[in-house]
Amino acid sequence: MGAGDVTLLGPEILTALRVRANRSAPGRPGVLG
Repeated sequence: MGAGDVTLLGPEILTALRVRANRSAPGRPGVLG
């Protein structure tokens, strides 16, 4: 992937990581801000 792809996919990757973290620890506060 090029630098542009990383920039465009950045938000999606961060969202996916947050969703995974939320699913792994649904009781953890502040996961989704």
